[in-house]
Amino acid sequence: MPQTESEGNWIARPTPEAAGMEGNSAKWSKIEQRYRERRQGRKPGWTDDYADTEQQIRDVLARNRLDPGGKLLELGCGAGNRTLVAARMGFDAFGVDLSREAIAWASAKAVDEGIQADFRVGDIVSLADYAPGSFDVVFDGGVLYMIAGTEARAACFRNIARVLRPGGLLHATAHWVDSNFNQRHELGPGSWYDPLGRFTTIAGEPAYYFSTEDEFRGDIEGAGLAVLRMEKVAKDEPEHPFQAGSMWIDARKPDADGV
Repeated sequence: MPQTESEGNWIARPTPEAAGMEGNSAKWSKIEQRYRERRQGRKPGWTDDYADTEQQIRDVLARNRLDPGGKLLELGCGAGNRTLVAARMGFDAFGVDLSREAIAWASAKAVDEGIQADFRVGDIVSLADYAPGSFDVVFDGGVLYMIAGTEARAACFRNIARVLRPGGLLHATAHWVDSNFNQRHELGPGSWYDPLGRFTTIAGEPAYYFSTEDEFRGDIEGAGLAVLRMEKVAKDEPEHPFQAGSMWIDARKPDADGV
């Protein structure tokens, strides 16, 4: 991976491939390994925190005056927990993730639970399997902040806008960067925070991107989506001094009348 030197430290910089969701790297090997281990250990998914999933989705719908129904795509569906909740709520539910281990796990859950859901291995930057105007709701399952690099992020949001129907809703999340923190911060073997690229690494490769408020809003508006609501939640985590908190945005694709 190309590197630049900053203040005496070697800082990894993302190649075009590493900036997106390439899926063939040491980073993705570690991600696949985590999914295998979590599945074998009978864990619920990437994390243990899915208890409030239905309420989270209902909150998004309620504040945007929507009822469950229509077609919903979860970006970064992982083991399928949110997608399956959406299906039980009445959505025609789809989940996409680059991890083959995760999609195999999600598909098995759907069969075991007798729930109809469409799970596919795919890159959320291109969303190549989905036709224009396919979805009423696109729900970020906590993956949009894994896209680093201006070009990759712009392409990702353009394709989200493409697959949304006119009037469709996007719920997107981001890590909120502390712009005053400007030094490399070690997190563990192969893992650190790069202040130039504003990302942390897995196996020395870009993994989690940290946005400013203006940048996050600009990503969405630059794709032609209208921001409806934005919220920031501050966090004080000494182990992550570069993170000010988290952000979410609800945005809508203008309808045929531009509304």
